[in-house]
Amino acid sequence: MQNLSQSTRFKYTGTALPGNAAVVVIFTTVQLGWGANFLATNGIQRILVSINNSQSGTLNAYQSSDRGANWVKIDTLAVAAAAANTERINDYFVTQYADWKLEWVNDATPQTVFTVNIASAAERTVAN
Repeated sequence: MQNLSQSTRFKYTGTALPGNAAVVVIFTTVQLGWGANFLATNGIQRILVSINNSQSGTLNAYQSSDRGANWVKIDTLAVAAAAANTERINDYFVTQYADWKLEWVNDATPQTVFTVNIASAAERTVAN
């Protein structure tokens, strides 16, 4: 496989508007069918995710060393509703994981706006 080098955008294919307590996979190397160590093999140091959400929720990041048979939570972040026409940008260092996924857990109120953008970065330094 070729090295993805500088930056690659990934399409979000999850639920358009998550409902109450819905769990939505934002990104995962396992469900995309890539081999283990896909991120490191392709020079991907970080995954950048921006979300515009009308209601609150939680972002949970996981890593797996057995192709997703067991996931270990490595980060959790409570996310408030975004102000009108704004996005929250989240930056995850991922190159050290065989597999990685990010989930959104919606709070009790269904979303009326839920826009997700995902990109990889080859640079190790954190985005500003």
